[in-house]
Amino acid sequence: MVKEEIDLPEYFKGYVIAPDESAQTTMTLFSKDFIKKYSPEVSLGLPSLMFEVEEIEKLYEVCKNNGVEVGELVEIPGVKTFNFQDGQGNYFAVSEAVE
Repeated sequence: MVKEEIDLPEYFKGYVIAPDESAQTTMTLFSKDFIKKYSPEVSLGLPSLMFEVEEIEKLYEVCKNNGVEVGELVEIPGVKTFNFQDGQGNYFAVSEAVE
């Protein structure tokens, strides 16, 4: 089920999906065109995954201090985000909603 529709820059949309309304685990889907434009370093060969967390600054520092290759921690309207590499050249993203 679609839990939320997200308005992104330049009329792009994102969709938060979950198995049901009470699920605590969700996935957010973005179009490949959006990813190509705003995160060109993200591989389009496998799914582009974004993990939502609390205390993103703390996680960012833990990742850096443990040798994980991370991108810059940035804030775009409504969200803080960074990406990281899994050690095999695949990039994934982490985000935290900004209130």
